[in-house]
Amino acid sequence: MNLMGLLFSFEGRINRKKFWLAVLIYVIFLVVLALLIAIPKVGWLLAGVGYVGMLVSSVFVAIKRLHDRNKPGWWVAVFYLIPMILSGASAYLSFNAGEQTPMAMLISLISLAISLWAFIELGCLRGTVGPNQYGPDPIAPQPGH
Repeated sequence: MNLMGLLFSFEGRINRKKFWLAVLIYVIFLVVLALLIAIPKVGWLLAGVGYVGMLVSSVFVAIKRLHDRNKPGWWVAVFYLIPMILSGASAYLSFNAGEQTPMAMLISLISLAISLWAFIELGCLRGTVGPNQYGPDPIAPQPGH
């Protein structure tokens, strides 16, 4: 799989090594985006467009990683959207109360637990051995290679 296929396609499977390669690319890209912000007027626009592109790409990478774990891509909604919604709810509760409330802390802990689950699922656990419904094992040698 080439770099464009890794970052901008949701077809197939990727192993942990390719997942972490994509994460490294995103970290480098975020540093570049931070530098772009320093450019007057156009920097924020370029950084914003680049950030949206990176978010879309990260969804594609997560879907392929989930496919390697023999899970459907819609799990990305659980791993990405639910923690964002819960974090926003926690911030809203804390802001309105003027302090961190017990309910806001509970919501933050639930968000953290889901994020840790996503980290373990996507970044730490081995994919399905052998082919699965999403394609061949990305680690197993392919016939004719």
